Amino acid sequence: IGSSAFSSCRQLTEVIIPDSVSTIGYGVFSGCTELEKVELGNSVQNIPDSAFKNCTSLSLVLIGSHVTSIGTSAFTNCTNLHNIYIPDSVESIGQSAFKGCTNLIGTSLGMGMKVIAGDAFSGCDRNNITVASLEVWLNVASNIGLSRSLLTILDGNGQELTEIVIPKGVTEICDYMFMNADNITSIVVSEGVTTIGEYAFSYSTNLKKIVVSDSVTTIGKYAFAYCHNLTSAVIGDGVSVLENSAFYDCTALSDVDLGNGIEEIGGAAFGGCENLSEIILPDSIKYIYGYAFADCKNLTSIIIPENTKFIAPYVFDGCKNLTQITFKDPENWTYNKEYLEGTIGHDISESELSDPENAASLLRDTYKTYFWLKKQQ
Repeated sequence: IGSSAFSSCRQLTEVIIPDSVSTIGYGVFSGCTELEKVELGNSVQNIPDSAFKNCTSLSLVLIGSHVTSIGTSAFTNCTNLHNIYIPDSVESIGQSAFKGCTNLIGTSLGMGMKVIAGDAFSGCDRNNITVASLEVWLNVASNIGLSRSLLTILDGNGQELTEIVIPKGVTEICDYMFMNADNITSIVVSEGVTTIGEYAFSYSTNLKKIVVSDSVTTIGKYAFAYCHNLTSAVIGDGVSVLENSAFYDCTALSDVDLGNGIEEIGGAAFGGCENLSEIILPDSIKYIYGYAFADCKNLTSIIIPENTKFIAPYVFDGCKNLTQITFKDPENWTYNKEYLEGTIGHDISESELSDPENAASLLRDTYKTYFWLKKQQ
């Protein structure tokens, strides 16, 4: 069937392509605004560019078992399309293939999927994606990003995968990769991974445990935020900076093992972790940024390591039960309204900080709006 053969045939409501047809052309049914159903035969191997673009009434698409690719803008602006099943034979989805399918709420990706071009699902913000295996998702996730809602990963046999071990060969968990993955209960980030991106596991509401290997050097902003059932987190020794809001609002988090390489705890990194009653800061910690432990309502005590030299305002804001802060080195601390090079602050005496209860009162309340800086000797 040639290019644009039925383009803009506005009375066309149903198309069934028999097995005898192996090729359909560019834009073949584009602009058929009354087209509701399409069934592609098992001889068609490619859905070409713009094949069904702007078919605004299209609600049912049955893709044949020999289709290997879906072209650029193939289903762009099919605003009545709610669900799409991509069979195992399909290996690639082109640029903007489903862009603007604003009512798409369910997409199933088969075992053969290898490449999804950027922008393929742009604007499909309510799209719930089911993917046949972890391997498939690791291949294609980076180009889907925020253009989806819930994520369900299967084990290759049709069963939901609940425990994930990132396999060897993977070096990066990209931004948003496992966001809203509600079926996942545990994650092991294996050796070889160096980066966990922003929002990588955020909003995965049934995630309970994470283990991050020593090879990971970067944990991005909001990486595990809003995982409300997360109770245990083990961070490897390779991470030097825990970015802002990394565990924000993980309200069930109670057991945290911070690696010995962490030097910076970002703003609100553990903000709202109201079940956290204890956390051991490693000696490597140098900088603690604003609201890092804000509203950790069950936190009762904490030890500030000897190497710590900067504590930003409101670090313990709302920690109403924090009654003891022990400074391993209570000497040479100052508090300052501004954090500027060469700023001369107000001294805090060693005796004031040697008493854990008094130190808690000063840092939690009296001087909580100030930058705390350690004078260089």
